[in-house]
Amino acid sequence: LGTGNYEYAHSIGSAANDKVTTLDYRLISSTASTNTIELALSGAFSGTTDFDPGAGSVSQTATAGEDGFTVKYTRVYNFNTGVNVSYTCNWAQKVGGTNNDITNDLAFDGSGNVYYTASIATGASTFAPVIGEYSSTGTIQSFGGAFNPMSATDNHGKTITVSTSGDVYSAGYFTNATIDLNPAGAANIFNLTAFSTGQNRKSTKSTKNGAV
Repeated sequence: LGTGNYEYAHSIGSAANDKVTTLDYRLISSTASTNTIELALSGAFSGTTDFDPGAGSVSQTATAGEDGFTVKYTRVYNFNTGVNVSYTCNWAQKVGGTNNDITNDLAFDGSGNVYYTASIATGASTFAPVIGEYSSTGTIQSFGGAFNPMSATDNHGKTITVSTSGDVYSAGYFTNATIDLNPAGAANIFNLTAFSTGQNRKSTKSTKNGAV
């Protein structure tokens, strides 16, 4: 999106444990001198964190331990001057409970909505994979939801991508269990059973309305 030269760096985080797991971006507009992109980051944070690297404040406070986060920025860059015209933190959201949780991956769709997959702790060492969606303005959407395992073991959503037609693909792994990969309820169960007692890989495809 530029000349390949160093352009800028920003820091976010608190005095506690914070980490970024992935990022995605999409080009909004481009002219002969500027381009405008949306950039989203995900990861985990603890304590109270200000996700706005500028003078403003867009803060979230973890419920307990570490929570997963998703944050979106808009950047306007001038090719002629080599500097940012503006760099804005649009919104930040968290996901998690009373144990350590993490948002592992995210992806934009063509409308600027952000899909994410996370590992949400259901105990001290057990996790449930989650797929969720935020609108372009950061509002929580009804797509998907928690892919709740049918037994409490070690289950994680690790990657996610969205096709141009709006289908959502996600992959991860689960352990020693049968899990229902369809979030649509008891009438639409889509079970997957582990082959062995170790970690087993899983992948899902969902339509825009969340159906597997």
